Amino acid sequence: MSLTVDVPGFGRLTLPWGVGISASDVISLAQSRLPGHWHGNKLLSSGQHQLGTNEIITQQTAVRGMVLANYSEISAEEACYIVHTAERGISLEQLQRLVRFVSVMADRWFETYGAHAGSRLRLSTFNLYHANHWIIKPATQGYHEQNGCSLVEVMSLDPRAQKPRWFVSHAWIDPRSMLRFWFDFFVFWQKRLAYGEPVSEFLACLEQHARVREMPGSTTYWVCAYANNQHRVEDDIMCNPRSTSFYRAMQMCEGVLLVLDSAGTPFQRIWCCFEQSIAIEHREDGWSRHRLLLDVGATDMQGKAHVLTDGLAGVETRMIGIVGLFRKSVRERPFPAALLA
Repeated sequence: MSLTVDVPGFGRLTLPWGVGISASDVISLAQSRLPGHWHGNKLLSSGQHQLGTNEIITQQTAVRGMVLANYSEISAEEACYIVHTAERGISLEQLQRLVRFVSVMADRWFETYGAHAGSRLRLSTFNLYHANHWIIKPATQGYHEQNGCSLVEVMSLDPRAQKPRWFVSHAWIDPRSMLRFWFDFFVFWQKRLAYGEPVSEFLACLEQHARVREMPGSTTYWVCAYANNQHRVEDDIMCNPRSTSFYRAMQMCEGVLLVLDSAGTPFQRIWCCFEQSIAIEHREDGWSRHRLLLDVGATDMQGKAHVLTDGLAGVETRMIGIVGLFRKSVRERPFPAALLA
């Protein structure tokens, strides 16, 4: 009897199956038949189920078939170590690499929760809950003396290049939380197991933001899901929000980019409102030496990203007076203003 393993980028492999064969055996067999050096973690899955390294492959699983995810596609040769969570910004280029990986893998993975559990995922609906389950946790497991690490550390070569330039404030609605009030703080830090805008639309907002402000692909954004070690999120939980890593990250940044989903959820989330208030506080406090800009990004019904900027941006700053203001108003006109109502 044989088993089939779907390896994106290489096709389907037919491997021998025998009683007692484990997931690690299957991965080793697959690697021996494929070219290249696989330096990152690997994940073998069957349907909704992620197979543990030492898990025995049953005959039923062998018949159903499996998918092998190669996280070398998004991982550096060696994970770097960035001590402070606040310094783990993710670059636009790294986010683009991540979404390219999602575009290849999404329809090979499955929904694991809710009414659509068991249905095949798609790039257009692949959100941070899916990313945490299928990418962030498995790609970062076992690093740093088995404590795991952040996705930023797995993707990065040079810690110095990851210091954040912009802070991203965005919301994720957790369908599992029945006690919203008590879980609001906990959910923010712990798992982000929630539904929100697709990662592709999130990236589109950041790409448009960088274009408008004329920033390169190396520009780094602090995004909590990618900055936190999802295996040890409790390490970053603080009673005082001004002692948290996200607050310290904000102090390092030029500004805050508020990314809105189609429901404008960030305006209903305590932590997002706090982040916005910090940006406003810094602009209105005459004694503050660090004025934070506050930009807003969102996608329209067609999935096109638009950005409202705090003042003139990019080419507008080089135009004469009212011309720059007119150019800004034209650029911002298509923004889905209903989200701000």
